[in-house]
Amino acid sequence: MKLRIAPTKKLIGTINAPPSKSYSHRAFIASSLTKGVSIIKNPLISGDVGVTIKILEALGHKISKASNHSFIVKSNYGNYEPVKKLLDCQNSGTSI
Repeated sequence: MKLRIAPTKKLIGTINAPPSKSYSHRAFIASSLTKGVSIIKNPLISGDVGVTIKILEALGHKISKASNHSFIVKSNYGNYEPVKKLLDCQNSGTSI
């Protein structure tokens, strides 16, 4: 079976996913690839997810804790500068 997904210019909505380290990594990374602001609710914050957040911040994205259960990601989409320091993934394979 072949499936073709057509590109869209704008995607708006809410995705409710169970808290998981894997989903949390993906949510923060996907948020960094968007234009504008994303809100991530109920992420599972672990050491590995914390590493991903630090790397995204080093790349110029603004990530702040909005409450005990949510984060705000302000993407630096398209305004990347060369990184002049080591991006340390520690032992987080997913962060690579």
